[in-house]
Amino acid sequence: MHQFDHLHYKSFEEAPGHFDKFYAYADQREKMEAFSREFGDRLDFVDRKGGYFEIMPKGYSKASGMRYIAERLGIPMSRTVAIGDSSNDIPMFESAAVSIAMGNATEDVKEIVNFVTTDVDKDGIWNALKWLGIVE
Repeated sequence: MHQFDHLHYKSFEEAPGHFDKFYAYADQREKMEAFSREFGDRLDFVDRKGGYFEIMPKGYSKASGMRYIAERLGIPMSRTVAIGDSSNDIPMFESAAVSIAMGNATEDVKEIVNFVTTDVDKDGIWNALKWLGIVE
C-alpha cells in the first residue's frame, strides 16, 4: 500500500489491483496487531482464529453488501435473513432480522444467532429454509 500512498487515491476502486479481501496468517498475534495499527485507518480485520485473519477495505463487510442489495431491491432490513458459519459473518448476523448458523459454525457464531441448523454438508441450508417455513 505504501507504494501507492503518494498517488492519493480517494478510494480502493480508483487504485490499481482491486481486491475485496485477502487473508493473512500470523504465527504471533503481536505481528497482526502491529499490522492492524499500521493500516487500521484503511483496512478492517476479522480474526478467523488459529492465527488467520481476513482483511478488507475499511467499512466493507458482508453486512454492508447485504444492506446495499436490500436497499437496491427495496427490501427492508427487518425482512432479511443471514446464513453463515464463520466470524466474518458476525456483522451480517448483527444486521439481519434473522440469523442462522450452520452446524459446522464456530462457537462464537453459534452463540449469537437465532437458530443453528445442521452442517452445510448435512442439508444445512435446506434445514434452515425448513425452519424459516420456506420449504416443507
